[in-house]
Amino acid sequence: MAEGITPKTKTLGRIEKDALKKIPGWSDYLSKATALTKARAEAEDAKDKIRDLIKKALKHDGEIDFVMEGDKARVFEVLERKERGRQSEDLSSMFR
Repeated sequence: MAEGITPKTKTLGRIEKDALKKIPGWSDYLSKATALTKARAEAEDAKDKIRDLIKKALKHDGEIDFVMEGDKARVFEVLERKERGRQSEDLSSMFR
């Protein structure tokens, strides 16, 4: 980790799917989370199309993104992408 950067989270581990099924309320959460995941994927596809149109209009070769701020969209160039995290401990045995 780079010096001077304080982590915002700490991974405790992971839980296998079979163990999750035993947690009360899991199936309700799963159905709602699945619907949310689908909606996010559809929104990301739509956002990709808008990004492409904005890039074409700006005649910009680099990677761009935008966010809505009130009634306007702030468009910015992406200079650096975030890195993905590491693997975590398996916590499934706690739910068997």
